[in-house]
Amino acid sequence: MRKVPQSEGNPTQHNRGKKRWLSIILVLVLTVVTVCGVGVWHHRQQHEQAFASCQREQKHMQETYTRWQQEREQALQLQTIQPEEVIESESVSTFRAAVKNEPKTLQGNCKASDSTADLEHAVLQYQQTQQSSQKQAKELQAAVKKLLRSRDAKVLSDGKAALQAKSDEGSKLLADSEGKVADNACRESLRQAVVDAGKASASSVVADVDKARLNVQGAIDAVNANMQAKATADAQAATAAQAAVPAPSWTQTQKPAPSYTQPQGHRNYQAPAAPTPAPAPAPAAPAPSTSSGNGVSPSVNDWMNQIGQPVCVKGQACGIG
Repeated sequence: MRKVPQSEGNPTQHNRGKKRWLSIILVLVLTVVTVCGVGVWHHRQQHEQAFASCQREQKHMQETYTRWQQEREQALQLQTIQPEEVIESESVSTFRAAVKNEPKTLQGNCKASDSTADLEHAVLQYQQTQQSSQKQAKELQAAVKKLLRSRDAKVLSDGKAALQAKSDEGSKLLADSEGKVADNACRESLRQAVVDAGKASASSVVADVDKARLNVQGAIDAVNANMQAKATADAQAATAAQAAVPAPSWTQTQKPAPSYTQPQGHRNYQAPAAPTPAPAPAPAAPAPSTSSGNGVSPSVNDWMNQIGQPVCVKGQACGIG
């Protein structure tokens, strides 16, 4: 007798085998679909991330370039600084080179239709461009700072030199103005300003140096004005004192100039004859009278006494009567 297979004799077990294979196949299909779905989702995620990164880096690049442009516009205002206006002349050439060194920028925008590889490549380029712009911006900032420091150092040096010159001028005026001012307080102010100028010369602040120089200049002007006022007052006082002295009064006798005749030819000059003085009047003769005991009349004796010369002496000859 032939043996009948068990599977053929049991249809239930046969169906169970089919279901098992179908389940396995279904699991395999679902697994493949899932894997494919995950792969697609992952690729899409990578693309979206690459696109977002591209947009972000592009924005950062533009912002960096914009900041460089703003700093460059401000830096261009310093182009008027000349080498003789700074302590270090090379700071000017370094600055001018940094201003001209413009960073590169990428044109175009990130597109969602670009492949992930293209987007990732664009991200790398934007990052490199941004780094280059940042480097050049820092170089420009450093050049500007160096230029300003050099200029400020020159301004400070010139300010201190001007302060020293003004201080020397004030010291000389102090010596020259002694006793020439109406109010000595202005000289004391100048003396204090010169002392303060010596202290300010050690400062590293330009404003302090300029302030000290202006203070000395103001004190110098005050002393000069005070000296001028005193000189004017002294001159006015001298003029008033001279006007108060009375002028001497006398009549000057004018003598006539001698007159003479201009000689002509070979004629000799003859001076005018001196005037002959008039003779003095003779004394009047005495009147006749009776003679006295000496033979001389009393009238004759009186006459002789008047002239002080005796004419007739007793015992001698007498020429009268």
